[in-house]
Amino acid sequence: MPPSRPAGVSVLRRAGDSVGFAALLLLMLGVALHFVLPPSFLFYRESFAIAFAILIILRGGVRVTSEVVAMLGFVVALSLLAILQPPTPPLYDENEVISAWQAEHPLMSQFRSALIYIPMVAYLATRGISHSEVVVIAWTMTSAAAIGLVAFVLGNSGLGLTQLALSGGGELGYLDFLPLMAFYGLGGIYLLHSEVSVVARTIVSLVLLAVGLVIILSTGRQNALWMGLTVVVVLFSVSGNTRRRALLATVITAGLLGAAATWYVMNFGASDKLLERYGSFRGFFELSSSPSVVSNSRLDLALSGCKMIPPVAWLVGVGLESCPGPGPHCDYIRQVMRGGVAFAAVAYLPFAMALTRWWRLRRREIRSPIVTWMCCMAMFPFFFGMFGFPREDACKAFGSFLAVGLCIAFERSIPRPPQRAS
Repeated sequence: MPPSRPAGVSVLRRAGDSVGFAALLLLMLGVALHFVLPPSFLFYRESFAIAFAILIILRGGVRVTSEVVAMLGFVVALSLLAILQPPTPPLYDENEVISAWQAEHPLMSQFRSALIYIPMVAYLATRGISHSEVVVIAWTMTSAAAIGLVAFVLGNSGLGLTQLALSGGGELGYLDFLPLMAFYGLGGIYLLHSEVSVVARTIVSLVLLAVGLVIILSTGRQNALWMGLTVVVVLFSVSGNTRRRALLATVITAGLLGAAATWYVMNFGASDKLLERYGSFRGFFELSSSPSVVSNSRLDLALSGCKMIPPVAWLVGVGLESCPGPGPHCDYIRQVMRGGVAFAAVAYLPFAMALTRWWRLRRREIRSPIVTWMCCMAMFPFFFGMFGFPREDACKAFGSFLAVGLCIAFERSIPRPPQRAS
């Protein structure tokens, strides 16, 4: 029988867990407000990293998982490449795309993204998450999506849907900010597929409707495709009355979304980019906005990036500073450019390990929305890695690493089936 802990230690641990959970929720809200926070909050993410590290120390230990070890391994790989690789000129001239700080400190930008969320993942792996806290997290994600959208609009001189439709979404950062909103939409999708009241279901549907409408008007097709796929995936994880209610809410929300977008376009107009991308099924999947401009195609950008990599560099990379900006607009190719195929595999290893946790639960034949939710979260960095760089962007990086931490914590919250007697 394990020795019992003193009552004071248990009370202190419970208090620390409450503080840690509150810090997690506050960080979720803070990242949703990232682009409107004043300069004095520049290092708010580092402050939360320190707070999670302190909470781990107060807990008296850390639960070392394979994901945390893989993240530390990536930091080591970055350090070795920084030492061993000679300085190399950038493959892309992107001074107008990346910030001056990124251009001056491309290596430091990568280290910051790699290190900043490791304490959060380690804390979640050590602490775990209860089922009641899962619901609170889902509600916080849904609320943060609504608050983030309102704050972004107010912080950009009252940017409205009409202006958004006419401009094609350039102001809204559909490569960074909107993917986070789409990630937070997982909270609302989970709630729709849970046992919640009619009032709660209506509120969640309205938030998802607003997020979906902004995503469509901003022409962020990868975000629209992500939300559509996750709705379908989670829908198949429930059955009976829950599925019927969720399907009804989904159909109503999708109908309202299509009607609202059509009404806006017909009454206030839209940009050529929006009409071109949503005017037909082919237009939605067309990679180039103009058939005559091949270089604007995401696929052609990726293929051009592959052609820039010399044969030997596929093994060792061109250099960490060879691609400080968007480059080929595909994170997999960017990582190969920096350190080779093995380096790219190490970069995504923690997320692949998180995905295997969902697979293990699935093989245990647990039919639950939370298990499918784990799958969707773990797939977030892999999906958006095809279109951008989800491990380094300010908003997408948080979603990617939060997904890893929650996958570990969620697996711990689901009881294992009883062992059969031999």
